[in-house]
Amino acid sequence: GQSTAIAIPIPDLAIFIAANSDATKVTYCRWSDTTETYEIFVMGTDGVEKQLTTNADACESVFSPDGKTIAYISLQTGDFVTYTMNADGSNQKAFYLPDAGTLEQYYPQFSADGKSLVFYGWTETASSNARPHHKGMKGVQVQKWFDQKVNSRGNVKSSVVISDGWYVMHLTDSAPTLAYAT
Repeated sequence: GQSTAIAIPIPDLAIFIAANSDATKVTYCRWSDTTETYEIFVMGTDGVEKQLTTNADACESVFSPDGKTIAYISLQTGDFVTYTMNADGSNQKAFYLPDAGTLEQYYPQFSADGKSLVFYGWTETASSNARPHHKGMKGVQVQKWFDQKVNSRGNVKSSVVISDGWYVMHLTDSAPTLAYAT
């Protein structure tokens, strides 16, 4: 086949932009003046922006391979937690919700078959020196979202021992499995 360019007028302040598998829609986050938090949006080739979350303080959204589901990270519980929702914004729910302060979650990605999610987990322990950060992402907006949210709350401790690293979890499981410790 021959490639065809598809134009989607992504807003200048959009961050964490991800396309669906046929590149007809993108999901991203940006500041919402209405809710005064970061929210998840979707836009198609028609150029119409649709806000999917409200008061979620969310970013890092990605489509599943079939385009029917979006995974994202939200701070609505006070920790960075992976959430999923239908691509139209319905059925928003926490994907994995550990005890408060035990495992911050970042960078969700669907497996190629769409049956599992992979995410980076970071523990808030005294031995953890380096928080994940968003290298290569554009603009001050990313750093503002990340720094403001992480640094504004206390360092909550837990007796649960979890390792930093990449976790995988089937969409129907109740807990992730550590796939690669960092």
